[in-house]
Amino acid sequence: MKMECIRTKVALSLEEARIQIADYIRYCTDERLHSGIDYPAPKTKLEGL
Repeated sequence: MKMECIRTKVALSLEEARIQIADYIRYCTDERLHSGIDYPAPKTKLEGL
């Protein structure tokens, strides 16, 4: 998370930091492919697609 989210953007407030982290978590859950589960996104794997 530090390399891909926190260090790539500078949050100017605590609220902005929270939004950036929430967006990154959403990306990791909904879109990012994970090798540990044979490369689908976790959301896709849970939906059985």
